[in-house]
Amino acid sequence: MGLDLYHCIPCVKEEDVTIFESFTLDELSDCPEFIDQHKNLITEIVEPEDYFTISIFSKSSDLEHYLDRYKKEENTIYLIGNFDNLVDEISKHETANNLRRDERFILTTTSKIGNPDIISTNINYPVGAIKKKVIYFKEIGYQRKGMEIRFYEDFTNCQPYFKKADVLKAATYVSRNNKERSELNEHFKTAFIDNFIEGTSIFFGSW
Repeated sequence: MGLDLYHCIPCVKEEDVTIFESFTLDELSDCPEFIDQHKNLITEIVEPEDYFTISIFSKSSDLEHYLDRYKKEENTIYLIGNFDNLVDEISKHETANNLRRDERFILTTTSKIGNPDIISTNINYPVGAIKKKVIYFKEIGYQRKGMEIRFYEDFTNCQPYFKKADVLKAATYVSRNNKERSELNEHFKTAFIDNFIEGTSIFFGSW
């Protein structure tokens, strides 16, 4: 189980600033005071509503094994072969489904469900558009792992926390079995507690 802990503060989206993350207003709705305090930073963005995917497997047996493990996905076409040999067929599917080639992006995915692993090439096309209001954040504190299992019981994945009391509670779950516990405690204190300002700071974990 991987765990990343973050301490973030809201920021303006500028080209020379590294933007770590954004939260939608819905995701921040547990603290309307926070939204109101930073309403000048609210930005409207447009994101794809969904994706259409052409998924290419090198062998039919790989595709069969993949579909035995995973359900056949909607808005997905499965092909056998390789990208270079399927150019014409891919083009036909793009035309038939009104997909824009200039907006597509290609990812190679490794599924560890066979021996050897099953590798697929996935061509993804954005479909539709949805407007969202977000606030951008930049990272000022980070920790990788180092927490006891009880942390996962009392905190929710990717949920923002706005109160310093929550951060202090999280500090009690710093791993006691870690050989570098004293160093880890000091790091958590510096990265998440000492500089945490209610109304500005957000703490959350991702796993």
